[in-house]
Amino acid sequence: MPGAGPLPDHPGMPRLAGGQQGLAQPQPIRPGRRPVGDPDEIFQTGIAELQTVLESAESLNLPQGILETDLSITRGLDYYTGTVYETFLVGYEKVLGSICSGGRYDNLASHFIDRTLPGVGISIGLSRLFSTLLERGLLTPAAHTPAQVMVTIPDRRYLQESFQVAGSLREAGFKVELFAQDSKHDRQLKAAVRKGIPFAVIPWPDRMEKEQSVEVRNLLDGHREVVPLERLAGFLHNIMGQGCSRPIHQK
Repeated sequence: MPGAGPLPDHPGMPRLAGGQQGLAQPQPIRPGRRPVGDPDEIFQTGIAELQTVLESAESLNLPQGILETDLSITRGLDYYTGTVYETFLVGYEKVLGSICSGGRYDNLASHFIDRTLPGVGISIGLSRLFSTLLERGLLTPAAHTPAQVMVTIPDRRYLQESFQVAGSLREAGFKVELFAQDSKHDRQLKAAVRKGIPFAVIPWPDRMEKEQSVEVRNLLDGHREVVPLERLAGFLHNIMGQGCSRPIHQK
């Protein structure tokens, strides 16, 4: 959480727990692991979806131990159709409980409109969360910083490569948005322009496979340049420092 001070044992880190309704065990699920009995199709679909979530989280280079699989998590509302999750502040689990919970729902919107709008939602217990953080002096004001870079997904078959690029840029101190929605690439770039994000990083599959490089596109003037992955962070620091109206704020 931006602005939150260090917490005991695991400074400043929330602990996440993810699960599929009806499933339980705090360790990664490995393909091929089967429960006792004959699992049905829904169970196998849940296992596959949760595995995708775990692999994607790993590609984002999350700190070790920040994400746990807890197959005992359930939800009382039946509109959830996929992975559900709960979030805790380490050291404050008993004081605050789950501070952010939610999950995947594919059919909820269709109860109100004549369209299917799949999505993932959360609810946050802001009142008890902020009151406790303020009371203990753990919350300090933090300036809002818009995203500096949009990492696109030019090919859904190479989803993890885009996650890895976004994760490495975040580690380097950049404010990064990842366009994870299944959409045409041109639409992804237009979305970045609408939001005022000045640069797009595009991991074209052929360049990633042959050269381990990405395309950096200046969305303000249209200039494009191919940059090796190992030079990407330094390259972005340099061009943003020279001509971007949004300077880099180091972590």
